[in-house]
Amino acid sequence: LAAGYWLPAAGCWLLAAAGKDMEDQLTSRTLALARLVYLCVSDASLGRLARHRLTAALLPLASGSAAGADMAVEPPFGALLQTLVSAGVPQSWVGEYARQLRELVAGDPSPDDIWSIVYDLYSLTLPEAEPGAPAAPPAPPRVARSSAFGLFARRARVSFDLAPFEALCSLTSRMKQWLADEATTQPPPAVPQHTEHGAAAAGRAAAAAAA
Repeated sequence: LAAGYWLPAAGCWLLAAAGKDMEDQLTSRTLALARLVYLCVSDASLGRLARHRLTAALLPLASGSAAGADMAVEPPFGALLQTLVSAGVPQSWVGEYARQLRELVAGDPSPDDIWSIVYDLYSLTLPEAEPGAPAAPPAPPRVARSSAFGLFARRARVSFDLAPFEALCSLTSRMKQWLADEATTQPPPAVPQHTEHGAAAAGRAAAAAAA
């Protein structure tokens, strides 16, 4: 679990454990990405093209060094929102995502806030109910456990399970501050993406994420 120090002037966190892979620890950014991946797969309000564009934007963020493994400074929340809008994800959807994420950690610091984010994502990798099992509410689509999103979900679950209670409470407090920095959390104007080539590339990325 990454420790760090808040830099008010820069609106970001300086990570004390920058030498470790971010995918093997929990930070505000990885939790924000975890919620994004969950919504990308499960949110029925996302149109087909918007989902493809969101998937294309998330794939490099949820895997490898692009997730921040080699960064000494955790990028601000606003930079993540800007990436989404610049990729063509509807600005209204991005704004609603930011609002919901702040709401999830709005109470007193508790590991329950983080658990809800991590478990929602991890649930996408669980097997579907077998035929003949008792009826249950409709479940969101599943992702392959060995896919980019599946591996990301499993790493987040392991990191949560290994983290001590006090560290999870501290992370919740840091995440609230990271999300609340108004100077860096306003989505920028949307960048139009209407080319057929861009839509086709986004579609291929979406298929690769859940494969």
